[in-house]
Amino acid sequence: MFAQIRDWLPFLAGLAFWPKIVVTVVVIVIVLALAAFILIAIWAPKQVETIGVEVDQVLPLYVWSNDESGYPYMGISLIAKIRNSNKKNIVNGINISGKISLSGNDMLAIWGEDGENIQKTLSEASAKRPYYKVSWTGWMDDSRTPLELEPNEIRYVKFSILSPTFAGSDRGKILDSDYYGFGDGSKTPKKTKTHPFLWEFFSHKARPDGKGWIPTGLRNELKDGSLSIRILVGNSEVIVHPSKLMDFKMIKFSEWAEKPVEYLFHDRYN
Repeated sequence: MFAQIRDWLPFLAGLAFWPKIVVTVVVIVIVLALAAFILIAIWAPKQVETIGVEVDQVLPLYVWSNDESGYPYMGISLIAKIRNSNKKNIVNGINISGKISLSGNDMLAIWGEDGENIQKTLSEASAKRPYYKVSWTGWMDDSRTPLELEPNEIRYVKFSILSPTFAGSDRGKILDSDYYGFGDGSKTPKKTKTHPFLWEFFSHKARPDGKGWIPTGLRNELKDGSLSIRILVGNSEVIVHPSKLMDFKMIKFSEWAEKPVEYLFHDRYN
């Protein structure tokens, strides 16, 4: 047997009996570990197939209404087109988590001091690549309980991340140093922000009438995957690749509440 092992593993030739055994065991352990790593690497991308749920597209929505004075109330919602396989699955909700870069206003609020050169402060702060972490949990508007997907069913599912809120409401500035970290690795966040704010999801600009802001698109963090959208399915989750995100749409809250979901996803907006 040892002659065969020597033939299989020529580098064992010349070693005494026990060193041969030790080296053989080590080689076997390494081979098994590599095999396990390869199997995990192969299985991980197939997790969606194992769950049996695929997300075809996700439509981000800026949901709004106006108060009596004309000021907007704004919220964040999504519609996911979900394709189930030939087994029953349960959708539990949605989660958005990841990193958001601090804006110039955030950096000035944290590090700026009266009388300092604004550009100098921004330049020094930006060099550290400051960010904070978020983890937002959304709910399904059409169901207060987990949503059952039947075998071979395609379903359009409405999720809400932020109910429409007054445009001028305080975003809760990231002033606590426990919330932010630096991309250069010199500091990591100790806390995670769990309450979303509108402009952490949308890029924006001021309204022409001066009454608040309007969205201009999705934040870059959603486009590059720094913010990850995950749909919770049973005890697992399906990651929504950034390529599945459609262009955002603006919709009145009354339509969001009253119109059929397929109408919102297709006919009215596409």
